[in-house]
Amino acid sequence: MAFFRWQTVITTRSFSQRLSSAASRAFSNVSEAWKHALKDPHLRTIGRWDSLPNHQVGQHLAGVAALSKWWESVEQACPLVVSPIAERTICEVRKHLLRLLVTSPSSLPNSEAETQLLLKVAMALRAQARQSEYVYLSHNDEKRLTAQLQLQLQLDEMKQWSEVSRILVAAYPPKSRQCIDSILSNDSKSDQNHVKTFYEQYPIPQWYELSPWEHKHSLPEPLKEAGETGKSVLVAGCGTGRWACQFASAFPSASVLGVDVSNASLRYAREQQRRLNLTNIEFQNVDLRTWFPNCKFDFIECSGVLHHLEEPVHTWQRLSMLLNKKGTMLVSLYSRIARQPLKKLVKEVLPPILNMQGMADIKHHEIDDDTVRLFRYEVLMKIWASPLMQIARSPDLHSLSRVRDTFFHPLEHEYDLIEVRNMLDHMSLELAQPVGCDDPQLQDIFRQAMPGQSPWNIQAWHDLELQMPELFLGMYELYVRRKP
Repeated sequence: MAFFRWQTVITTRSFSQRLSSAASRAFSNVSEAWKHALKDPHLRTIGRWDSLPNHQVGQHLAGVAALSKWWESVEQACPLVVSPIAERTICEVRKHLLRLLVTSPSSLPNSEAETQLLLKVAMALRAQARQSEYVYLSHNDEKRLTAQLQLQLQLDEMKQWSEVSRILVAAYPPKSRQCIDSILSNDSKSDQNHVKTFYEQYPIPQWYELSPWEHKHSLPEPLKEAGETGKSVLVAGCGTGRWACQFASAFPSASVLGVDVSNASLRYAREQQRRLNLTNIEFQNVDLRTWFPNCKFDFIECSGVLHHLEEPVHTWQRLSMLLNKKGTMLVSLYSRIARQPLKKLVKEVLPPILNMQGMADIKHHEIDDDTVRLFRYEVLMKIWASPLMQIARSPDLHSLSRVRDTFFHPLEHEYDLIEVRNMLDHMSLELAQPVGCDDPQLQDIFRQAMPGQSPWNIQAWHDLELQMPELFLGMYELYVRRKP
């Protein structure tokens, strides 16, 4: 079982990004809050609430609402990654609070203090839902009750519970979005137009706080050099601007240009730029396939972009020509070997769901949001206690658009490291830093598994990946430059 031989070594590596120390601390804080909440006698009854009288459910809701540290975690943590049990608890509290508000508000505790606690719970539920893009599963009876609660609010029937009710309604997903094909004209259904429309519908990632580089001195040399005064940085395919804003915040003396094909993503990026008051960054709407700027850059970041283009190598080569003579590019690409477990999960989990819904012939990128939620729930239940737990803990399984991007993207290419090496040779590019240079954990694994081999040796990394297929779940990350 070579596939999981090193599982205990790399289990903390997420497959879209490695946790910063700040994110790791946040994860630990949420876990501690959940462990403390699990001791509460009210919470431990939650599996029986469906069979209890309403007044008892109301009493238990009041008790669970008093778990202030837990609900603060639910409100603030993004993404909230704890366990399926914690997620089910959140959903059960939401469901029963909704049910009692609609059908039996007199069963809810009515003291001022308890009402305020339930208000804070509703606010936490709303915040979690918005931050995760309503990724948690909700059932048809909840949709019916939500519509009924909205009507009661319009009729001004909720009295003391009106504020809680308005906030709780916002904790439920809006109408499921249309599939991509339904909003494309027949003459525009090329793969690349699917991609553009995908990111207009699902700007990725949704983010709220920067994860600062806490130890800038330990960053790879090309990144540190790119942050020097007067240096220019291009973020090619910047999406919602997280990396661009992170770099601009860390290195205020450098200038940053973020470009992307999705206007929705750029609107999100500009809002975050204004919120963070970053003056050394600019965003532009461009198509990388046809963009010909009249300037060059000292550093280009292009992460998770090229493998979603029709002709990745062509665009990669054009971007490399935008580098200054000593410029460096950071490129991230999907590993075919690492993504095999994800493809397997889709093949195992999705068909029964589509068959149940009578949609067996539907294309993956055409499925609606409700189906994505159900798929994600089934995957989470299947892998949480398995050797694939690192996928379950990844942020990519805890927001709706990122689940789509990871499992149901309309266009993607995958590679192995030998193919990457051949592409570099074809484009007259070479490594500017060893593979794994920005990940001490990955470097340690390489040294232990491949004694005597150089981390500059792409063939050696390929041989290691064959032994450890999960090694690059976070994509290949390569610093490259033009050959002299």
